[in-house]
Amino acid sequence: MTVTTGLGQLEMFAQEWIEREFEELEVSDAGDKFDFATRVGLILISSVALFFATSYWLFLAWGFGYAVLDTGNLVLIRATSRPVSQRRFWLLIAMSVAAVSWVSAMAVHLSFINGGEHFFLGCCLCVGFALYTLTNHASFSLASYIDLFGVLATSFGVTLGMMQTAQSPGIAVAMAIGALAVMSYFGLCFRKTIGDRIKLRESIDARAHDQKLKSLGQLTTGVAHDFNNLLTVVGGNIELAMLELESSEQIARLDEAKHAAERGAALVAQLLSYSRKSALNAQKVLSIEVLSRVDEMARRVVPAAIGLEVDLAGDHAALMVDEGLLETAILNLLFNARDAMSGQYGLLRVSTHMLPDEGFLAIAVEDSGPGMEPAIMERAAEPFFTTKGPGYGTGLGLSMVKGFAEQSGGSLVLSNRVGGGLVASILLPTLEDSSLPEPV
Repeated sequence: MTVTTGLGQLEMFAQEWIEREFEELEVSDAGDKFDFATRVGLILISSVALFFATSYWLFLAWGFGYAVLDTGNLVLIRATSRPVSQRRFWLLIAMSVAAVSWVSAMAVHLSFINGGEHFFLGCCLCVGFALYTLTNHASFSLASYIDLFGVLATSFGVTLGMMQTAQSPGIAVAMAIGALAVMSYFGLCFRKTIGDRIKLRESIDARAHDQKLKSLGQLTTGVAHDFNNLLTVVGGNIELAMLELESSEQIARLDEAKHAAERGAALVAQLLSYSRKSALNAQKVLSIEVLSRVDEMARRVVPAAIGLEVDLAGDHAALMVDEGLLETAILNLLFNARDAMSGQYGLLRVSTHMLPDEGFLAIAVEDSGPGMEPAIMERAAEPFFTTKGPGYGTGLGLSMVKGFAEQSGGSLVLSNRVGGGLVASILLPTLEDSSLPEPV
């Protein structure tokens, strides 16, 4: 069973890698029709001109051969359906290697024939190949490395041809050193250019994501307020109707409707917490008192198979927060941890510790479940994002916790435990005076 699962995960990883690599290949070799037409057209024109100038048939074979390879590659890429099969992917890679090798071989050949008479053309072809490699790749993919090694191989071959025509060994050595320096610098430029493009793409994606969440928050606020008003009317009328009825069956049905309206109101509260527009009833509370009440409530909902440990002996402090929302936030984290450990024996632990340099108290909920994959962790606090099946979650629990924490001046931090499991921490600013005022 374990071996089968491991093989399945390996196949899934391989397919995801193939899909990513194919996307890069698609963008670099088939993404821009003008670039493709210009590239093939220039090589065809050059090969025909060289043939008429020298009557050397190999020039024609080179130009038309490259056109066939590149066009075939383009047609195959455009005709490839998703998901990409491994056979089709490796066929495309083989054709890409063939096209790169064809260009490289011709550039090197031009540098050797007729005593270096066409050396300048070989250099031009090498420079053009280098410019294509720098401009047509946006990530460190297999296709980009094929082109990089093609450029370096072409440069090495052209350098050898150049050294053959050197007037002295000293000049040949100087040429070799200069070529090595240029190739090294090209490698650095390749690394920096693609690295900058990756950072730029990530920055654009992050800004688009932030804008999306901001717009969603504004929409959520407006809809939630209006919906809450409607639910107030619905709930009030249900209560009035219940007072006028005598049939227990009808009262039971209206009670269900009232319960549904209350659940809707709770959902609205979660939406407002996510958008950080809910009204907080902030007051001075001690964290140990909040955890004591959470301990009592949580033991009623945590299964017997899962151990619950609430560390009341840890660091504690006075907080200026909405006490009810803080309890709800901690319970939300506990419910998520409980669901992540569904069907397993394990341990849930709630603890607190001070971050003295920052003036924050961390309330951490740890579980011994499977933890979170990085891709899921990045989106876990997004509204309506959930890994639970239909009917088992709204996807608002963590977004509510995050919204509450940020509205209270803190933050929500998720991290995987060493050895398995997840740690979800609510970081809240502390008050200097840790005592509560005496009740009047």
